[in-house]
Amino acid sequence: MEEPLTPADARRLIRVIVGCYRLEAMNASARMRSRRHQEDAKTMKCQQCGTAMKTRRENFSYTASGLHGVTLVGVEVSRCPGCGEFEVSIPRIEQLHRALARFVIQKDTPFTGAEVRFLRKFLGWSGADFAKHIGVTPESVSRWEQDREIMSPPADRALRLMVATREPVTEYPLGKLKDILRRKPKAVRVRVRVAAHDWKAEAAGGTK
Repeated sequence: MEEPLTPADARRLIRVIVGCYRLEAMNASARMRSRRHQEDAKTMKCQQCGTAMKTRRENFSYTASGLHGVTLVGVEVSRCPGCGEFEVSIPRIEQLHRALARFVIQKDTPFTGAEVRFLRKFLGWSGADFAKHIGVTPESVSRWEQDREIMSPPADRALRLMVATREPVTEYPLGKLKDILRRKPKAVRVRVRVAAHDWKAEAAGGTK
């Protein structure tokens, strides 16, 4: 025959039962919040016309970088079927720009004006600051960035080294500097996909 519960045992049992109910209630609340968050994401409204936007992963042409031919692979893009407005979710944008900068300096042709401008902004310099660091006039920088003049070989090499040493780069053989082809600049074409902890850039059928 089972012994009756003592008052102390009964109180402990009640606390255990109450704790289980509280835990289940917390889990249910968390699940409800998660569902609401997912539903909100699915029913995000367009700020322009109020229509529900549709979100999916797609390859996105990243023209906002200022570079031509940059494609972000498999990023979330929300598009409005009503007015055509869209929003793109770009994770770890600082790492993305670092990956792009490292990719651009690996090319074996002179920089285009857009690439010079992108690398200057990546370094965090104004046109005047960049001119001082590179040893030229601000007017020269302006001509480079507007594709009115190609960077001189010393300035080209200096810029590559500045970008390469801004953050640790494990592979950048200095021998590449003497092999930069002195011909018409050609923009790189690059596909960038987000990896586990960073962005990975790869050639997309263009020059490197």
